[in-house]
Amino acid sequence: MNNKKVFIIEYDDNNNEIDRNCIADEKWLFKNYYQFVNRRYLLDKKDREIFNDKQWEAMEYFEDEPIRLYTSMDSDYSYLISNAKLNVDKIEVWKRFFNEPIELQQFVKKIYKQHLWQWHINRPIKDGIPFDDYSFQGCYNWVKSISGIYYSVYNDGTRCWDFVDNKPTYKQAKYQNNKGRRIIFFSFKDWKEYIMNLNEFK
Repeated sequence: MNNKKVFIIEYDDNNNEIDRNCIADEKWLFKNYYQFVNRRYLLDKKDREIFNDKQWEAMEYFEDEPIRLYTSMDSDYSYLISNAKLNVDKIEVWKRFFNEPIELQQFVKKIYKQHLWQWHINRPIKDGIPFDDYSFQGCYNWVKSISGIYYSVYNDGTRCWDFVDNKPTYKQAKYQNNKGRRIIFFSFKDWKEYIMNLNEFK
């Protein structure tokens, strides 16, 4: 990591610089200043430019402790060590994520942060849901690994039952149909909902 300092700069009425004073050296900066400024600005310029501002904001919103993802800290966490660097594996995940269709990005953000889809929380691994820890990367990997999901809806469109692990059986689909519900397939390929006919489950 390059050396960094904090300055107070004085300007005249024409916005010309009059005076410049360093108020914090590197050690003070890394010990204190990250509490008051956006933490990504402690990274070197070349590392900050990996993502644009909008992408950084998304990363910081969807990660609970971004400082641990982007930098390494010393044993007592008092300040960032001088060789701090980006977490390469995590950064590669975000690079792939931001190159995905916007519909995929929105859906992953929805199930991860807003908890609108509750079926995968604490599900056992044997059910095929690979993110019972509910991590962002787990949600992203899961959405990428399947073609879509099935769920039933009431006539007003309200989702009432999810078939996350597999396509519903004919018996399950018929039961939902008898309850006055429709089976919907939500495709992760074109991000559209399809109303399923009961005969399609035979």
